[in-house]
Amino acid sequence: MGKNYSKRFKDILSYSRDEAQRTGYKLIMPDHLFLAIIREGSSRAFDALSHFCSDIAKIKKSVDDGIINADIDTSNFEDIAFDNATNRILRISELEARLLQSKEIDGEHILLALMKDQTTCAARILEGEDVSYGKIYSYFVSTPVDKIEEPQRAALADDDEDFEGTIEQSKDNVSGNDEETSKKEGKSATPVLDSFGIDMTKLAREGKTDELQSLSGGVIAVSARGKQIKCKTV
Repeated sequence: MGKNYSKRFKDILSYSRDEAQRTGYKLIMPDHLFLAIIREGSSRAFDALSHFCSDIAKIKKSVDDGIINADIDTSNFEDIAFDNATNRILRISELEARLLQSKEIDGEHILLALMKDQTTCAARILEGEDVSYGKIYSYFVSTPVDKIEEPQRAALADDDEDFEGTIEQSKDNVSGNDEETSKKEGKSATPVLDSFGIDMTKLAREGKTDELQSLSGGVIAVSARGKQIKCKTV
């Protein structure tokens, strides 16, 4: 199966960037993908969460409380890239799409990949709700694409309004990045993911050592914070 990313997949990546900025991170962490799935609100991943969790808004707040860095000002961050753990999650999502024999890589595959990483705040909170990888996988297998139940969207509507402008702008940026990437020689095998990342090798070749050092420092700082995260159970 070729790497065919759905529109929802791309939207979730856009939302994850917004979530990283909102919660005070220079990098997009795995939990930001989870928050992005909730914010996007129309994928099968969200439907699965709605099926197994009685209060999605409460789950979202618990993840927020577990990872937010309120003292960090990210308003001037120009480049917010994926950290290594998030890149790994996205690669695993491709494998999950193959297991489900899906034509496109979509939100449900990101959720399955997230559930395999028990170091994330979201996975630990869902575990407290008795939600496991096996249960979610079985849900996707047993629930046809054309018979998805109505999810819990009303409780999250107020939160979405604050981010509509930012999200639309992010989607435009993603579209532009995809178009620019396709024009380059040596087309990447993963242009959608590359449009959100920063090519450290390219920076080194161009002699931009200051930018490379700055980015590396950001990675270390965020990783250190990530190890100290203490999630609150629901």
